[in-house]
Amino acid sequence: MKGPWSLLALAGMALAVRGAAAGTMDRLDPGAVTYEHTLEHRWSEGRLWNLIPAPAARVELRIRVGGNFALRALRVAGGRVHLIWLPHAAGSETGSEIVARLAGTRGWSVTSILPPPDIPPPGAPLAEWVDVLEARVRAGRDALRASTNAEGECTVLAGVSVGGVAALRIAELEPSVDGVIALLAGSGTEGFVHGARAYGASKDALNPEDAPRLSAVDPVLHAAALQGRPALLGRALFDGVVPRASFDELVSALNAPTVRSYPTGHESFAYILPVAVRSTLRWADDMCRSRELSRHRK
Repeated sequence: MKGPWSLLALAGMALAVRGAAAGTMDRLDPGAVTYEHTLEHRWSEGRLWNLIPAPAARVELRIRVGGNFALRALRVAGGRVHLIWLPHAAGSETGSEIVARLAGTRGWSVTSILPPPDIPPPGAPLAEWVDVLEARVRAGRDALRASTNAEGECTVLAGVSVGGVAALRIAELEPSVDGVIALLAGSGTEGFVHGARAYGASKDALNPEDAPRLSAVDPVLHAAALQGRPALLGRALFDGVVPRASFDELVSALNAPTVRSYPTGHESFAYILPVAVRSTLRWADDMCRSRELSRHRK
């Protein structure tokens, strides 16, 4: 009787693990929207970035709240390309405004997500940083679902730091995404822990029960789902937040991504963000035009 009972026990364990994995993946689904409000956006004033022309189209501030997420994003009406921007962990809205301006002036549709005002406080457990990454994935998937793109419009996800990791993971989960741009993004447990601690996370180890959650948002572990779709990865040469090995792991896992390097640190990258974004938008434009040509040939 020992053999059959052992088999039953193993089967039960397998079902339990599968159920836990399914529950972990559910944390990446934004769920139903329970509240939405839209109003005209007012650009930040008194900043150098205001020299970048504002889009001719009306820019709206969209607020969406659901069961397990809250989303604040700028929406610019346009066509041909829909760019979804996922920002860094928290803080200034400047980066999201820069992206909305630069992509909007191209005549594209833009959903530029605004970062939350706060990040986990110093000493916060690593689990709270997993929460941040999960929330960014949910926000991006919600932005994708809420879009009113015309058929044939090219969809590009772009993000920086935590937003870059989330952009890759969303693209793996959403086959409708045509290309992805991830700036200053890393991967793997060691890379995540190093980055979180650079922003003051607890020195304690990641709790075993949170490891499946981190695996669910690690793009390297799911890179096969992205194969065949273009990706651009950007790294800061003096990055003290994302270890070089963590970035290299991403490059190896993806299908020959375009790689660009910037002569900055992680936080000082903000000073060249307009230049970097202009360059990556040109890459996205070329990628979308190639996609259009290949569709016409079919």
